[in-house]
Amino acid sequence: MKTVKLIIAWILMILAVVGVVAVLAGLVGSWIVRNEVTDVTLNLLTVGETAVTATRDSVNKVEDRLEQSAARVMTVEDKVVGAGDVLKDNSILIALINETVGEELSPALTTAKETAVTIATLTFALSDAVAAANNVPFINLDGPAVTLIQDAAAGIVEVHDDMTAMRTALIERREGRIEGGVDVITDYTSSITSGIQKVQQNLQAFDAELSTLSADLGALKISLPRIYTLITIGVDLILLLIGIAFISLILHSLSFIRNPEQTLGSLLGKKVA
Repeated sequence: MKTVKLIIAWILMILAVVGVVAVLAGLVGSWIVRNEVTDVTLNLLTVGETAVTATRDSVNKVEDRLEQSAARVMTVEDKVVGAGDVLKDNSILIALINETVGEELSPALTTAKETAVTIATLTFALSDAVAAANNVPFINLDGPAVTLIQDAAAGIVEVHDDMTAMRTALIERREGRIEGGVDVITDYTSSITSGIQKVQQNLQAFDAELSTLSADLGALKISLPRIYTLITIGVDLILLLIGIAFISLILHSLSFIRNPEQTLGSLLGKKVA
């Protein structure tokens, strides 16, 4: 019986030593895992920030082009209203078409339309990135509303179509193929101006969402490492308690091996005393 107890004591001591080694490995491993998770998370958030910045830059470019377009439309309207009854004057119409509409307004709207399409593509990619980030614990981001930029892109297409129709109307009016005076053109300029304003409202709402998302990403880059550190510390405290239990088992086993005659009750009593 004494031999069996000694064998059990040795087995328990060996298992406790293995346990202590495992605890030490866990302590080291917890920080390795913490650093790896933190690096991966921060890289993911940085990619998101970069995508948001690129998207906002593109939005600003579109807004600049729309402001230029709105100014060109006002120029067209002012010239048409100023021309009044002499709207059929070929020299005036040629100047309106070639200088203001053809050389300034059309390129600005075309660039805005192309950039808006690029933004829509970036937004879909950004939404996918946000969805992937939301799979990470403690991340809950609201992605930008894709419909806003889609509506903006569609609005720019409509404005571009109105601009093309206005240019055609100017040519037809010059050639005397359609009747009417100032109102023929101002109807188009009013429609284009209204369309640009609607697009600008969508872009402003979209940019506000991007601004919020950028702020959330920046805040997460600060808070998540702290959360991961606190979790790691909590895990380490649990491991330390387990390690203390293993060390206590080693000491009890050694005590029994040195004095196999003592009972379990006396062993525990001795240690408590």
